[in-house]
Amino acid sequence: MTGYDHLLGHYNLSLVLLSYIIAVCAALLAIELAGRVKVAQGVTKGIWLISGGAVLGSGIWSMHFIGMMAHSFEETVFFDPTIVFLSLVASVIGCISGFSIMYYQRHLEWRIFIGSLFMGGGIASMHYIGMEAMEPINTSYNYFYVLISVVLAVLASALALWIGFSDKISERKVYWKKKGLFSFVMALAITGMHYIGMEATTFYPLSESDNLNLLAQWDISSMKWIVLTGTMIMFTMTFLFILIDRTMRRHAIMQGVMFDSAEDGMIMTSKNGKIIRRNKAFREMITMKEVDSTIIPSSIETLLTEDMTPHVRHTREMEIDGRHMIIEITKHPLQGEQLWLSLWFFRDITEQKHSQQMVEFMAYHDPLTKLPNRYYLDSTLEKRMAEKQPIACLFFDVDRLKIMNDTLGHEAGDLCLKEISRRMKKLFVGEGLLVRHGGDEFVGLLVGERSKQAVDVAKEMIKQMREPFLIEGINIRMKISLGIAQYPGLASTPSELIRIADLAMYESKKQGKNEIMEFNTEMERNIQRRVLIEENLLQAVEEKQFYLLYQPKISLHSLEIEGVEALLRWEHPKLGNLSPAEFVPIIEEMGFIHKIGNWVVEEACNQWFRWHRQGLTPITMAVNISPLQFTKENFVEQIHAHIVESGMDPRFLELEMTESSSLVYEELATDSFSKLQESGVKLSIDDFGTGYSSFSQLRELPVETLKIDRSFLKDMLGNSSREAIVRSMIHLGHNLGMRVLVEGVEDGYQLTWLQHEGCDLVQGFYFSRPVHAEVIKSMLIKEAGTGS
Repeated sequence: MTGYDHLLGHYNLSLVLLSYIIAVCAALLAIELAGRVKVAQGVTKGIWLISGGAVLGSGIWSMHFIGMMAHSFEETVFFDPTIVFLSLVASVIGCISGFSIMYYQRHLEWRIFIGSLFMGGGIASMHYIGMEAMEPINTSYNYFYVLISVVLAVLASALALWIGFSDKISERKVYWKKKGLFSFVMALAITGMHYIGMEATTFYPLSESDNLNLLAQWDISSMKWIVLTGTMIMFTMTFLFILIDRTMRRHAIMQGVMFDSAEDGMIMTSKNGKIIRRNKAFREMITMKEVDSTIIPSSIETLLTEDMTPHVRHTREMEIDGRHMIIEITKHPLQGEQLWLSLWFFRDITEQKHSQQMVEFMAYHDPLTKLPNRYYLDSTLEKRMAEKQPIACLFFDVDRLKIMNDTLGHEAGDLCLKEISRRMKKLFVGEGLLVRHGGDEFVGLLVGERSKQAVDVAKEMIKQMREPFLIEGINIRMKISLGIAQYPGLASTPSELIRIADLAMYESKKQGKNEIMEFNTEMERNIQRRVLIEENLLQAVEEKQFYLLYQPKISLHSLEIEGVEALLRWEHPKLGNLSPAEFVPIIEEMGFIHKIGNWVVEEACNQWFRWHRQGLTPITMAVNISPLQFTKENFVEQIHAHIVESGMDPRFLELEMTESSSLVYEELATDSFSKLQESGVKLSIDDFGTGYSSFSQLRELPVETLKIDRSFLKDMLGNSSREAIVRSMIHLGHNLGMRVLVEGVEDGYQLTWLQHEGCDLVQGFYFSRPVHAEVIKSMLIKEAGTGS
């Protein structure tokens, strides 16, 4: 061609649409990549920044050349590879520059303005450099349209940067539909810029004189496939990277949510113990406020370097942020895929341990004195005995504490117990232990070599008690009774050791106050005897080991038997005949007095009826009643039941109760005695003179007979004082309208004196010892024969 021939052509619409689709894809990928630039950290941010700029720049470049190839030229067009590459570089550099400015500048308005200038300039440069790559074509430009295309490139860049980096658009919360809409709009601006630029260009063929090496150029068909193939590879790889990144991010988010939502503190460490990740619970546990994950308390840092057994819970006490904490730690190595990482779990069990310790303290300590209690004592003794260590057990109780509680109140008593605990505790430091056993009882233990110092420690305890106690402004002197038992020795179990120490304490109490009694062989014999009594007590009634003897009561007016007193005896299978003074207190302590007491009343009533059925003269049957029997609500009903079942005449039944018991249970005794008296049962006060009854008290009780204790007859004759006492007691009984019986009459002189003083009845060895029922029967038959 020659001259100024204008190359007329038209556009291939399919390639125009393809160029627009490429622009849309490039815009959409740019938005996604820009969003990742915002949330990425460190090196990753730079990678996504360059990738985003490169994808957008390459997409715009691809769209440009596809748009150029959509134009139909009248002649065959070739492309210079070097200039094509320079146009690609211009587009990529422009887009990366724009992205970089958006990231590094602070103010959004300036970022968009400056970034769009760089990015728009790069895109415009790419367009017009690309135009120069066509051969054998010459171009001329309409600069008005060129200016419009450049302005449009800048505006399209501003739109791209705003879409990509705006907080409201680039956030992941914005749906894909909205991002797609922005991509279509931005693609319109980019493609519009391209085609306006194309309209600003006029194409001319080169002159024939120009020597061109077209063999080194790309023809339009090759250029098309090169651009499309490169674009598809780049877009596909980018989409794959985004998809992989999204999947990894979702997985990381799920892991992060699980990691941060865990109640236990969690950290992940590298092989050398450096923290890679930590969760919220861990930060709160150690009150970390630093962003740098390597800044941790030295106690934790030291812990991470320990050779800790994996999968095993370890407990550590440590100081963290000025707090003493108890932490439970578990280490789980993560060695798959050569990770060589470790996952650590931290649980703050400080409160749990404190609560547990408090519960344990309350379970094994006395709340008042804070001393260990009997449960702690038992466990300690079991442990020490298992180790075969010598032990001295010092059992003591506080005398007169009840009186203090009654007079000054229980608060004063509690203060006293606290002060006693404070004084005594210091004597049991080291290999020792002081325990509040209950109430006013304490137990001290001395273990090992210190057990040899038991007596010396006991003396020091007595010395401590000699110092007055200041209670509520009052100086009070308290005393203790103290017993000592040693292990090994008679005891082989904790309960036995405490028991024999308790028995030794009671022996010391008999000696007076502030006394010490060490368990000895005599006590051992007494204990063994007591154990035998206790062991056989349950079967004694069933095997008929108990029986009754009867001691006559003689009328001093007729010197005949007016009645008998039923006396309980026990023929023990090993110990022989036992005295009531020995076994009755044990019966009362073990709670068998009700059962055995009922048997005595029943047997006595039956015996009376047997005598009556045999035709003997009716006599009074006296039965001793324990004060504990009065505590039974149905006591009166049981007495009536025995009378009815036996067929006995109630007028001949006499119940005897000691003077001291009648005073303790005065109100109950008065009520019960009145009901029994209404049915005809006689009542008497036994051991009169040994209690502390007053004239008014005796007058209130419905009693018919006073029995004066045998102790008053001892050495009475010739002793005017003793005679006067007995005489007064006889007169007192008569003045109260009662009959008087004196126990323990053993000779005729006593009998004569009592007759002279007007005594009504006597009882004693002078007439008869306690005998079996058959002997009484013979005596009654003899009296009847003599009388006839």
